[in-house]
Amino acid sequence: VPDRDLLGVLQLFRTTQRIIFKWKREPGPKIFETNIHGKKFEMYNDTVIGFNRKGKEIIRVTVEEPFYVRPEEHPGAI
Repeated sequence: VPDRDLLGVLQLFRTTQRIIFKWKREPGPKIFETNIHGKKFEMYNDTVIGFNRKGKEIIRVTVEEPFYVRPEEHPGAI
């Protein structure tokens, strides 16, 4: 079961082509809770911020990814 920091770092993968030199996690609200293999798992919608070499913010993402519902009239359209 991944911890909050690991979930945050994984969200940074493939978000930018620039090199992320430093990152930090800002705590967010609990969005999910379950048991996995007998262990309690809680997921929080933390915000993860990636910084460049100079310490400037280059990316900001949340752990919970958006879910888009497309209309039924054009199921294959983007």
